[in-house]
Amino acid sequence: MKGRKPLTLKEVGEMGGGYNGFLQTSLPEELRLYDPAKETRESAHHLFRTAFPRGFAFEILQVYSGPPVIAYKFRHWAYMEGPFKGHPPTGELVELFGCAIFEVDEQMRIIKVEFFYDRGELLSALTKGTKVEGSDADMKMGCPFLSKTASCDGLTIVKDEEEKFLLINPTTREIKVLPISPYAPNPLTCGLGYDSVNEDYKVVMISHSGSADAQMLVSVYSVRNGTWKSVENSPFDHSESSYTSVVSVGGYINWVAYRPSDDMYAIAAFDLEKEVFQEVPLSSLVDDDDDDDKSVSDDSEEVSDADSEEFEFDQLTKLGGYLCAYPSSISDTCHEIFVAMMKEYGVKESWTKIFVSNFDAEIRPLCLLGKKQLVLVLDEQTTGETLVMYDLEERTVKDIVIHGIPERFGVGGSFMESLVSPHCSKSNMFLLLDCEISCCLVSAKQSVLLSFRVILLFIFS
Repeated sequence: MKGRKPLTLKEVGEMGGGYNGFLQTSLPEELRLYDPAKETRESAHHLFRTAFPRGFAFEILQVYSGPPVIAYKFRHWAYMEGPFKGHPPTGELVELFGCAIFEVDEQMRIIKVEFFYDRGELLSALTKGTKVEGSDADMKMGCPFLSKTASCDGLTIVKDEEEKFLLINPTTREIKVLPISPYAPNPLTCGLGYDSVNEDYKVVMISHSGSADAQMLVSVYSVRNGTWKSVENSPFDHSESSYTSVVSVGGYINWVAYRPSDDMYAIAAFDLEKEVFQEVPLSSLVDDDDDDDKSVSDDSEEVSDADSEEFEFDQLTKLGGYLCAYPSSISDTCHEIFVAMMKEYGVKESWTKIFVSNFDAEIRPLCLLGKKQLVLVLDEQTTGETLVMYDLEERTVKDIVIHGIPERFGVGGSFMESLVSPHCSKSNMFLLLDCEISCCLVSAKQSVLLSFRVILLFIFS
């Protein structure tokens, strides 16, 4: 890296990998804005996940040559919406430009990798704000909602200023402080769902073991019993799951995770009743530009593996009660934005494809209104996040204007309003006749809740 002494994969792993490998320096210790010698893999990832809560994107700008020597120009970028080593969040775009050279053999196996970039370009942007005393938690920008965490029946999970996990109902403002899991030394992601067989809400925490074998530890919190327990490890690698959404559907909590057996990504599903992981079957989806059925109807065309192309996605969501997968943006291998909807959970043949117009921004579907109106979050590099209403039949877009908040805001997350208590054991059952989808909009100065529909909910014993 940057002409320094070559490192093997083992050596990179020993120094903490990732950020520690890329931010090596020969500067005197007292001049180091970031000291790789003092950071572990876990502490390094925590620092950057805190500073870049929406992820740290990697973009290839230009390819200069093909195999066997592949050279390209890249850009790492994100918005600094969290603190970094005592420096407050700026909300500004942080960019790191560089070049990389990959050498491969006849079988396209990587032999050698070189990166060239200026680490100071990244660190100077992260330390732009005047350093202040106090913990990073005191300076966090925006909303406490964990936008990548599943919500369930109007309950969701947030973090307070002390990094404690709270189970809350944003509608009733009831709060339950979750005890720290003794089985999660390095938490990566967590999800929330309802076990209908045992009538219990459960929080599932996935943690890195911190050891060389990199086990994915799983612990489950029973809201009814108020206790944590350790269950069987996940067979998937969830190291990047904090950057992807978590969706609770039909007694399963779903993540996009890495499958080590064949170097592929998959949908990892945690069965809340049996408390084990399984994999959601995927179908390749036909890229059919002539499909005229753009609305979400009961007789939407189903697609199969026949004459199909690769089903490529990187995010999950829940629309109309169905598990959905989608690519957040256009790429070299994904030429059109779509949402893949699984009409019958766990059935491979039930995947259907809903086409969405291509945007010059990353997209995040929030909810469906009827069968043709889709509420989207558009995340543009220059203007930040905006809310729009997308018509699936007409392929038209209308801005959602919210009076009384600043021009620049972020969407912290969405939830379904209910009266379910975070302290309940669900002895009081509830029936949703209609639902209201709300989302938390946050700017640097304030948070507001926005509702799209009217709720009608009955409680009965």
